Amino acid sequence: MNLPRENTTAPRKRKRSSHEETRTALLEAIARLRGANPQRVDRGTAITVSSVAREAGVHRTRICNHHADIVAQIHGLQDDGGEQRPRAQYSALAEAKRQHKALRAIIEQLQEDKERLAQHNYALRRENEELKSQLTRKSQMLRELTRTSNAADTVGCAESGY
Repeated sequence: MNLPRENTTAPRKRKRSSHEETRTALLEAIARLRGANPQRVDRGTAITVSSVAREAGVHRTRICNHHADIVAQIHGLQDDGGEQRPRAQYSALAEAKRQHKALRAIIEQLQEDKERLAQHNYALRRENEELKSQLTRKSQMLRELTRTSNAADTVGCAESGY
């Protein structure tokens, strides 16, 4: 069963055309991701084989099986520092988390100090009130003693004739 030559070349042309269309779509997807202007994935997404596949609308295995040079290009972008922005963001995020943790510890310590000082202040107020109360009682006793002493002096002076 021999097929005519025209019929065998038509699928090859379509296949070649499809391969070139996919390649073009992949290269455009890489360019959009590098330019931070993606259409199908979130802005700032790392350039990986999966993200390029999603952006191009192609299955990931198709890239791996038929476009090894593009896979190498993607890996080269990752190795060349084309992905430094997300790595820098992650390190900045890690540093911010460390600072947040340190500041949180300081805040907790200050809250403990505040509570301890509030308790100490309460104790000092109670002691101050107690001392005021004692002072008032002693002042009253002193006035009474002075009054009694003055009255005794007055009575003593009257009896002695002064």
